[in-house]
Amino acid sequence: MIADEQDRAAAARLRAELGGMAVRSPDGHVERVLRQVRERRQRQRQQRVQILAAAAVVVIAVACASVVMSRSVKPDPRVVAGPNPIVAAAPVLDWPLRGDLIADADLLTRAEAVWRESERAPSSPVHAVYAGQSPNRAASFVVVALAAQGSDGRDQVAFVTSPVSVSGAPDRDTLTLRAVTTVHVGQRGVGFLAARPGPGDEEIKGGGAVGFAIAAPGVPGIEVRTGMVDYLAPTPSVEPGVVWPVLESGVGAWNAGLEIQPSPGAAPAMFRLAPGIDDQETGPVTLTTASGVLRAVGEDVQPGDLITTPDGAVGVVTAADGKVDTSLTAIAAVGSVRVAVSGIPGRLTGNGDTALFTPTGPGELAPDNRVVLTCPNDVAVTIAILTRAGDTWRAIPVTDPTTVTDPTTATAAMRVVTR
Repeated sequence: MIADEQDRAAAARLRAELGGMAVRSPDGHVERVLRQVRERRQRQRQQRVQILAAAAVVVIAVACASVVMSRSVKPDPRVVAGPNPIVAAAPVLDWPLRGDLIADADLLTRAEAVWRESERAPSSPVHAVYAGQSPNRAASFVVVALAAQGSDGRDQVAFVTSPVSVSGAPDRDTLTLRAVTTVHVGQRGVGFLAARPGPGDEEIKGGGAVGFAIAAPGVPGIEVRTGMVDYLAPTPSVEPGVVWPVLESGVGAWNAGLEIQPSPGAAPAMFRLAPGIDDQETGPVTLTTASGVLRAVGEDVQPGDLITTPDGAVGVVTAADGKVDTSLTAIAAVGSVRVAVSGIPGRLTGNGDTALFTPTGPGELAPDNRVVLTCPNDVAVTIAILTRAGDTWRAIPVTDPTTVTDPTTATAAMRVVTR
């Protein structure tokens, strides 16, 4: 309305001015000029409307971004609380499919069928994260790693493999379920270590455990470590983030672990490896200390369970509440003790965390010899290192219970059923 009134006033002024001038304009000239003015002003009004609409869109977008940003600062459920909080890697279900056999659709289909037909079958959709063949010709096998969400919301990973071949030609037509594990919060890698041979495995020269492990995408360092081997060679690997351990007899998931370096220069973290389907049962535990008493907290922890880490034994559970006795004599009472490599048998005597080792068989001892506990079910784990103390041999524990961490940094501590 204001613009129309301005137009009429301009028209009257224009006619008056033109009327007093000698100049004559063609008929209708004033009307054409006014029409052009009106059209220009109409275009200007439309432009203002468009500008206001665009501004409104920007305001809405900013508001939405503010909402998103305000939501993003809420606590991440994947963050593990603790003195050094860590954020879990992407769920295994989000990992891409890797390996040199990813194009073998038939292999992937048959591997999923093996898992679904097993006693530990998944109850949700399955996603393959790896399909490939071991580069180790002397212990070669095909592995397909599959992931699915468990009933508790955590990712489960199954490892379906071919039989082990010692000639570098594994039989892809025969598949078996080798291991199944649950991935815990903060875990940046997953794998298994099978100490006992599976169906159809060819005998590995000298015996030993075979395994496979894969790190989360982008993780630069991955190794399998064990306190049962004095001089451990690098784990075989021909592709980033994937390893194929082949270890000597006596090594298993109960005395080994998966060491992950989450980023260049970062301190490595140790995680539990899954045992083979036919191996002794293990399970992750959290170790807590209250009033000087160490306790193991976890599913199905029972008296008699051995508490271990990849470095060696921590102690033995002595009560239903998970109380752990860390004395070497209590640990030794679970089975028999001997010196590694030489096999010299002996016994441990003494009080507290230190004890004296007395050989009960022939052979020569030396400083830094490892003392190994062997349980009735053939589970073996390092428990001490020998040092000379005059005419005796003192046994020094290989683990310090005060420094064994809980899952705020890793789930390396575990319980091992010795029954």
